[in-house]
Amino acid sequence: MADAGLVADWPAVVAAIVERGWARLERAAAPAFAAALEAEAPDSWASLPTSEGTGFVRQGGLACHAEVTPSSRAVLHLADAIRLGIDGAGSGLGLPPLPAFNHAEWCRAEAGAKFITPHRDPVTAGGVVAVLTIRGCCEFRVWGDEFAGTSAQAEQQPELATSWDTLDGDLVLLRGGWPTPSSVCPIHEALSPPAGERITLTLRHNVGGYGADYFA
Repeated sequence: MADAGLVADWPAVVAAIVERGWARLERAAAPAFAAALEAEAPDSWASLPTSEGTGFVRQGGLACHAEVTPSSRAVLHLADAIRLGIDGAGSGLGLPPLPAFNHAEWCRAEAGAKFITPHRDPVTAGGVVAVLTIRGCCEFRVWGDEFAGTSAQAEQQPELATSWDTLDGDLVLLRGGWPTPSSVCPIHEALSPPAGERITLTLRHNVGGYGADYFA
């Protein structure tokens, strides 16, 4: 098993998630470990649904899903590394333990498109949402807690977001329903890659369990 290589300043990561809603770990996953994560994707790719209209998330690309279980060794290794890192730093601050990730979603480009418009993950995202770039580049944007607008307003004001070009192995951690019941996910989006392929792995804790309606 390749090492996840998640060497991080976990107290700083936890502080960023609590205070502004997100943290970025550059090159968090070593190339060999990222390849192991990609290899565990089930061969069941399907086009992402695209909803048009005000207030709806629009997205493009292909996705497949799996439950996080001991049989998915690399995925579970990543999930545990994130959870243990956050719990270790948060325990001294009196923060509750992070609920275990139970849902893994791989996404890749379809006909050059892999994107999602500004949105907040719903309250059913307990814990944190972890987005790992296995490989490929795109512009990623996040509007922190200082932004009080809606997703539709964020889409019209990209200059108010913090943005960067993703790197292979990049990990973004977004606050979900943690550390308090009133915690909300920051608005974020990802643009299509300017060229080539981009593959990501997103880990979530669906409070209803794997397979439950995430957007209920």
